[in-house]
Amino acid sequence: MTGKKDLFEFLEETACGSKIYLGDDSGYKIKGYGDIHVKLPSGDIEHLTNVLYVPGIKKFFVSISMITDQDMQVQFFKNNFVIKDSQMERVATGVCVGCLYRLDAKSMPRQAMVAAGSIVENLWHQRFSHLNLQDLILLQRKGMVDGLPVFHNVKLECDGCALGKMHREEFPLHVNR
Repeated sequence: MTGKKDLFEFLEETACGSKIYLGDDSGYKIKGYGDIHVKLPSGDIEHLTNVLYVPGIKKFFVSISMITDQDMQVQFFKNNFVIKDSQMERVATGVCVGCLYRLDAKSMPRQAMVAAGSIVENLWHQRFSHLNLQDLILLQRKGMVDGLPVFHNVKLECDGCALGKMHREEFPLHVNR
């Protein structure tokens, strides 16, 4: 369950009137349920279904019974826990913090992916092993490369080139060291 509505990929809002009670006996109404995605430390993205939307709660809670209902197994140890699927493959892990176990996962807000073309100058700059733009323009003007497009005199911003030009000053020598 979570209190963040923007995490849901799909949300079915309900007015059932059921409540969730936390450890301090505070009650929160369930306003809906749906599906969310979480990113694990391994980089894998897991799809969680039937996640309750409970406005007002500040943390993201995972029900052990919901995990075991999906044919998964949870093993608890003194300082951590492991969630395994039906083939006994590790799905997720967590650590013990105080008296609670915290899942090693990050919520992923909904997002739209957009495909965008890179700048032509930057693409050719990388293809020619980070050759500077003036030399690329010279290659194009002299017709030395087939298929090389016409470049506009723009400024290239290349992180790799910037890092390559960085240097560190020597440490001064002292008599005592």
